[in-house]
Amino acid sequence: MTIKTMIKDKFLQLSAADYTDRGTRRPLNEDTVFHQTNHLSDGRTAGLYLICDGMGGLNAGNVASQLASNKIVAEMAGLFYPNQWVAADNERTQPAFCTLTHQLKKAVEAANRELFIYSQQKSEFAGKMGTTVTAALVYGNWLHIAHVGDSRAYLWRDGTLKQLTRDHSMAVQLLEAGLLDPAKSFKHPTRNRLLKAVGVEKQVTVDVCTQELRTGDKILLCSDGLWQAFPDETKLQQWLDSPTEPAELVRQLGAEAR
Repeated sequence: MTIKTMIKDKFLQLSAADYTDRGTRRPLNEDTVFHQTNHLSDGRTAGLYLICDGMGGLNAGNVASQLASNKIVAEMAGLFYPNQWVAADNERTQPAFCTLTHQLKKAVEAANRELFIYSQQKSEFAGKMGTTVTAALVYGNWLHIAHVGDSRAYLWRDGTLKQLTRDHSMAVQLLEAGLLDPAKSFKHPTRNRLLKAVGVEKQVTVDVCTQELRTGDKILLCSDGLWQAFPDETKLQQWLDSPTEPAELVRQLGAEAR
């Protein structure tokens, strides 16, 4: 999923698109994506964007990602009813700024609780289902992210690509401990072994971050099926260098990842 920003009447305006494909290795597509952008009466833009990559085999991954996405969207429904939200200024003010980040974090935590309870009630899924979640909330000129797992959020700005999230995987833990050669990480057997995911445990620690946005920025949310196809991130950056509109760009990226 890509989100492209532009300035209109002093506030950022967004253009977004998503694309999902089961690829060639799995019989089912276990990814769920969601995006909705709302243009508020005061000129601001509010948008919610999600990528959830389910796991568990059979139908468990597909169910997990869909349940998590639905719950987060329900928890964030106030985003599309502006009178229920505290107005957020361009500046990083209190309490509005923290309210938005906290709301997104709580929504992911709520999804974790619901998914965990669901899996315990379904014997065929007990202890076998979970999902990554990378959720992005844009309100005004600020991006808020809540994240669990190894789906990623990237920021492209002025020809430079920056990963905004940290993978919760064994491979990253080994890399940070100096026990794994970065050049070998993409083929290491632990590259897909997650340290945490939504729905696996009763509670989950959700990472959050914020980023001020500028005109021309591009935000990419993707599962490991995409980013693992680009071991050299400069190649991914080159795709985002293109002025191609989001709908066509995500289609091209999906085709390249296959």
